[in-house]
Amino acid sequence: MIRAARAPVPKRQIFVSIGQTHLRVFGIIGRRTVAPRLVPGRAGRGRGRGALLRPSALSAPFDRNLRGFVKRHQEKAAEDMATYSVYYMKSEFFGEGLMGYDRLKNNNLLPDPADLTKTHVFLTLVDARNLERVYFKMQGEDWSPTGEARKFVAGKGLRHTSMSVGDVAVDHNSRFAYIVDRMGFRFLGKVTSTGEH
Repeated sequence: MIRAARAPVPKRQIFVSIGQTHLRVFGIIGRRTVAPRLVPGRAGRGRGRGALLRPSALSAPFDRNLRGFVKRHQEKAAEDMATYSVYYMKSEFFGEGLMGYDRLKNNNLLPDPADLTKTHVFLTLVDARNLERVYFKMQGEDWSPTGEARKFVAGKGLRHTSMSVGDVAVDHNSRFAYIVDRMGFRFLGKVTSTGEH
């Protein structure tokens, strides 16, 4: 006979790893949490309780459904991805660029989307779902956690590793350029030169 623990069982959390996707599966029915399934005939330390099933021992139909869900999710995520060219401010434009979009516009200092190379340097290409993800991917702690990009950035004549106010991202699909503002991004215009983007 198989018996589960007498005390209420906390949420069952099974971590299933398929590729790079990790899913947390909770077994909850009504107000009471489902106890983890037990393996018959394997007593745990003489207490007469069964052993918890490992994620690899999940039932085949559940496993197939989970794999199908993950595959569909990954395909949709791939469709939603866009490629962006990232431009960082040149050192001589850095002070002005940090002022933000409104100050740049009022002082006639906005970068020219037709020729971003006057004020910016092409740094890299980034695949992301949106501009916010581009910004977070280009933070130093994410793409250069141990300072490995310092030489690369310095070699481009730049002085900052993390994307900052005044830097620019160009969406390859629409060919629209966006500048980082104090809050979010602001539209700059459509790029006309092909360049690195």
